[in-house]
Amino acid sequence: MDGSQEVVFTSKFKEEPLHEDDEDPEFVHAFNAYGAAGEPLYRLHRLKTLGSGSDHAPFAFYGGIPSLNVAFGTDRNKYDISSYPFYHTGYETFYMVDTFVDPGFRIMQGCGRLAALFLKYFADSALIPYSLQQLSRAIEENLNKVKDKGKGATLLEIYDKFPLLEESAHNFTTATAIFAQKLDSVKDTLDPVMLRAVNDQMMKLEQVFIMPRGLPGRPTIRHAIFAPSQFDSYAAAGFPGISDLLYKIGDLQEEELIKRQKEIRRHISDLTILLQKASGFLEDFNLI
Repeated sequence: MDGSQEVVFTSKFKEEPLHEDDEDPEFVHAFNAYGAAGEPLYRLHRLKTLGSGSDHAPFAFYGGIPSLNVAFGTDRNKYDISSYPFYHTGYETFYMVDTFVDPGFRIMQGCGRLAALFLKYFADSALIPYSLQQLSRAIEENLNKVKDKGKGATLLEIYDKFPLLEESAHNFTTATAIFAQKLDSVKDTLDPVMLRAVNDQMMKLEQVFIMPRGLPGRPTIRHAIFAPSQFDSYAAAGFPGISDLLYKIGDLQEEELIKRQKEIRRHISDLTILLQKASGFLEDFNLI
């Protein structure tokens, strides 16, 4: 969920093999299989930030609605490719997929079953199993990535208040930890109205990161923290507005450079305010 996004849901994967009396034997065999590195496949799960290459894009990046994209990846120890070579070409026919890529569509069936189990798990849970701490960790990790390769020094040179953005991200991490601790202490005593309020509060948190006018120069992309970069619209990016504004900044002429630096200062200020607002949003269970 990015922000949700694929980074925010706490996955309750099984940490032990299935038995044939639990499920369809063929599904059990696939679930219990070992990867080329000798690691059971049911332990090779991971979460990452959502990209834009699917139908969740407008929900996540325009509406700030927590989203989840479930997929089975390639075993890179066996096949060092991102996808099969004829993906999105005229050769990607029903026959090709059924014969060579996924005979009998068993992988697709497994992915569909996993998605259905996710939906059932969320629907059956009185308190939505949603990890705000995973969200805050992802925010700090992506901010650190923005600072890599000299970008942190560049940003500090442009805007001496850049450290306030780092401070606000840290404050948000603290706020999510306090919220989780507080929620854990009262979750068994919440009445239905309060339970609904807490669920709404968690689900609406990402909407705090929505910029009504969109990212700089991109009115259709409004999520300030997690969204695709303007220069790589398929992949995911943390703090995409900063990455976009820094793109080829060294090639700008003086007048353009001054204008770009002004945009960067304003955007960093906006991000700092949004993260502080998100921290405040979690201070009280009654804030909806």
